[in-house]
Amino acid sequence: MNTYGVIATIIVGLIISFLILRSIYEYKWNQRLKNYQDKHHITHVRQQNIVRPVRRGLIGLTLMVILGVFIITGTFDLPQTYHDKTLLNARIVRNEHTLRNKIDAGDGFSLYDFFPGNWVIGEDAVDQEANPGAKAPDVVGTNLQVLGVDEADIIKTDGYEIFYTPRYQSNRLYRYEVNPDGSLTKKQGLDLLDVYITEFYLTTDSLVVIGYFEENLDTYYAFNDAALILPNSYFYGYRYSSIVRIYDRTDLSLDYELKTIGDIQAHRIIDDTLYMVSYNKITKDELRPQFTINKDGETHTSYVGYEDILIFDAIPAYNMTTISSLNLDTLTLDHTTVVGVYGHIYMTKTSLYIAGMFTYYPTLNTMVTGTHITKFSIDSDTHKVNYSGSTILEGYVENQFWLDEYEGLLRVVTTRSWGQTDKNRLYVLKEHETQDTLEHYGLLDEGIGKPEERVTSVRFDKYLAYVVTYRQIDPLYTIDISNPKDIKILNEIEEPGYNTYLHVWDETHLIGIGYDETFNVKISAYNTTNTTAPLETYLLSNPDENAGWSYSEALSNHKAILVSPEHGFIGFAANTGEFNEDLGYYEYSSQYYLFYIDFNTSPIIQNPYIITHASTEYTNQIDRGIYINNIFYTFSSSGIVLFDGETKVVTETYTLNHPVL
Repeated sequence: MNTYGVIATIIVGLIISFLILRSIYEYKWNQRLKNYQDKHHITHVRQQNIVRPVRRGLIGLTLMVILGVFIITGTFDLPQTYHDKTLLNARIVRNEHTLRNKIDAGDGFSLYDFFPGNWVIGEDAVDQEANPGAKAPDVVGTNLQVLGVDEADIIKTDGYEIFYTPRYQSNRLYRYEVNPDGSLTKKQGLDLLDVYITEFYLTTDSLVVIGYFEENLDTYYAFNDAALILPNSYFYGYRYSSIVRIYDRTDLSLDYELKTIGDIQAHRIIDDTLYMVSYNKITKDELRPQFTINKDGETHTSYVGYEDILIFDAIPAYNMTTISSLNLDTLTLDHTTVVGVYGHIYMTKTSLYIAGMFTYYPTLNTMVTGTHITKFSIDSDTHKVNYSGSTILEGYVENQFWLDEYEGLLRVVTTRSWGQTDKNRLYVLKEHETQDTLEHYGLLDEGIGKPEERVTSVRFDKYLAYVVTYRQIDPLYTIDISNPKDIKILNEIEEPGYNTYLHVWDETHLIGIGYDETFNVKISAYNTTNTTAPLETYLLSNPDENAGWSYSEALSNHKAILVSPEHGFIGFAANTGEFNEDLGYYEYSSQYYLFYIDFNTSPIIQNPYIITHASTEYTNQIDRGIYINNIFYTFSSSGIVLFDGETKVVTETYTLNHPVL
């Protein structure tokens, strides 16, 4: 039964109850009147009574209206099934009318739920096959959340070749061969002209580019003048559409191209399949998400079928989120779409989760906010993605590290909004075997953070969760979740400032990257048991009276961090600004900080090796660093600098000459 069906059932139940009570009341009074007339021998003069037929007609009309309401709302529809799951939270769209009504309803109850709406149109896997018989290179590349689930980046390597696209020249892709002595030889790259690269993947056979291109598109929004309340206005005014290109790795010839009138927000590669999460613009004539494919010189457009689109009665229709799986070997494409809210994704080899934040107006003068968790299972044989279940959590999720799956249980940390007094929570969820629900299996909603503190970073490690909260100081909590029914806080560490990223170093040690109390970048080392303070903290700059500042992409993007506990190092670039009193303005610079970490020595965090790049006419930000056979390669739009991990000196510098060919 859907939401409107529940409301209709309550209303109809009250009407029927009233009619039954009224009928009983009249029957009893009529009996009393008859007994009184018989007792006193009163002869009743019958007159034409038009009240009773009118009443009966009204009752009949009411019952017909009630029946119509039941039919419209689908109150007693049989439960739908989807891939052997009974749908309690979701519904299959099946037709355009249902989809159009859901979209028109926006984020509140609307008369368009019953009638057609109006539409307004406005303007790192290592390649061991490259050199059979040779020892595979020792490579540290993209910082991944889940082993075996590859994430795209602006630089990729397998130890034999390096591919790189600079931030400030994102339509160019450079390619270098790594020589046996560690030096680089420039090879033919790509100039994509009007296509701009956001990130890319490198596989054994292919280069998979995710990007965007400029396109003039009309924008759709619902004209909700019939809404009983006025929901928030959402205007999807994107100037760009997403594109996926697959190139042959050997000669960089184009094998496949996919365009979508939407925005590919997240993606992963597992084995030979690319998984993409996109939200799609909705046009006047075609509601279904569409994809234009160019393969073998032929172009065709495909649409997601209505049978593969799901809606949620309790979740607003902010956008249409499509999960696509593209087999990189056969170049076959499959889609599943949900109408709801887009958010952060977390993915394992068997599951994909979307955590979307929403504000919803189910009835007059009410507002519901929270996070909608949607789970999709991955078929191990076909690699297709199927909807499995969903639930609503209180609070908000801010990045993918706030979710983690272990031994079949999903663990999620949520936090409150700034200025709100809600709690920070840790949920443990379990998928129902036969229904599309994620059962609330465990909960910790007390003790995470002091009053008014929000969560700033989360990291899970098997049965442990590490959570940092912040308002004025940084409590780092170690939480035992081995028993979801009895979650316990084991340890609490306080320090000025806060961490935005945590990395598990070993079973009892963490490295955190964040800000100190003056908002300068810091790196800290922690023992997560029986301690109340960090072991060590290193500040990247020491400004006098707040005269300087520092910033690093590592604070908000884990892929900007080069880290290997096995090799004992962590590295990232940082931009700094220092006020020059003589000149009267800030001077800006960008350096790459390479830290060696050893919890058995003092200091634990050794003074960093700082790698600098040549300045340009604009602020030259160092984008990334990678490690191959004890050589660190750092990349910026001005060039490539090689740092020898043995001698600890810069050995070579390459200017990033143009063109890429």
